[in-house]
Amino acid sequence: MIERPFSKVATTLWGSRRFRGLSDQAKVGYVYLLTNKHGNSIGCYELPDGYFCTDVGCSLDELEAMREELLAAGLIEYDAETDCYLILRWMKHNPLQNSDHAAGARKRLDALPAGRLKELVLAEFEAAQADLDDRLSSAAARKADAETKRAMRATRGDGESKQSLEAHSARLLESLNARTRSRAVA
Repeated sequence: MIERPFSKVATTLWGSRRFRGLSDQAKVGYVYLLTNKHGNSIGCYELPDGYFCTDVGCSLDELEAMREELLAAGLIEYDAETDCYLILRWMKHNPLQNSDHAAGARKRLDALPAGRLKELVLAEFEAAQADLDDRLSSAAARKADAETKRAMRATRGDGESKQSLEAHSARLLESLNARTRSRAVA
């Protein structure tokens, strides 16, 4: 997979009660988990201890202490068998932006090993997909409404033309909604 050149970190992080309650070392560990090159579009990825320790400059004991603190704060989940980390509430702060983004995220989700973390990511992904579908549907409705209004202004009161345009608008809206639904299924 392509390495991400950047990662979003919400400015609200610094005001978060969970984050403020961490030790300085755990704060560094959390920001590393948010921004390291192993991260991905679903916030769940494999990261062996050696990479973490080398990149952050900490010992294995310090890493284990950071990890326990982050787990206790409810910021991450961790699977020791697979060395997978899950950034909790990832998709709340990094929502799906479009159908291609959703498809890529789904591929990453499908590639996760079966288990508790995959189930957690699936639940978050499904909520993010529903939110994206709502946003796409609303955008399609706004576009159809705008086209109808523009066309109605162009007819200047011709009643028969207005009915024809309203029917066209309804077909356009249904077509856009059908496309949105088919992308969601894919």
